[in-house]
Amino acid sequence: MTNTTWYQSAQKHFLAIAIVSIAHVISLLYTKEVIKPFQEGYFPEIAAFAALFFLPHGVRVLAAWYFGWRSVIYLFLANCLSSVLLYGDEPWDMRLFTIYMVVSSVAVITFELFRISGWNLYAQAGVHPSRCWKQLFLVGVVSSIVNSLALNLVYANEILPENSIGTMFSYMIGDSTGTLALLILLAFVWGAKLIPTRGKALS
Repeated sequence: MTNTTWYQSAQKHFLAIAIVSIAHVISLLYTKEVIKPFQEGYFPEIAAFAALFFLPHGVRVLAAWYFGWRSVIYLFLANCLSSVLLYGDEPWDMRLFTIYMVVSSVAVITFELFRISGWNLYAQAGVHPSRCWKQLFLVGVVSSIVNSLALNLVYANEILPENSIGTMFSYMIGDSTGTLALLILLAFVWGAKLIPTRGKALS
């Protein structure tokens, strides 16, 4: 690999890390400052572990869709940066890194499960995200199940048994609604219609 090729490759990776990190920090900040305070008033026993409306999961899905397995590294670094910026007093230990590795991997694992089953949902050349939003949302839902099961195991010693099922469902609901909300938000940014007009739908 020549110096020029290495530099171009490094530049692409740094740009990808920057894009994913900025998106993750902004989405997590919104969850922390808007969603969590509202949720604590109604579901305080669950709010400590999961948000019922979690935009960062949408970032995970889109990152995995576009970058594939490289998204695991990008998202892991994004989680670390978000932790430093938004949760500065959070203790850095093996459990925290385990959580970051789990949440950074669930989306790409789900994409791989679909690919192995014969349905490749990764980004294809010339295919805009707005044209495959249903598939992306499906990945968001399935990966939310994987995420909820994995995190419930990680937090097994901290979640009261009577709250275990409720917390799992809150992860699933939060990740799924967060993915859908992010796709809708980006549809407005792209100026795309997620639902075709009646004439186009019948043509």
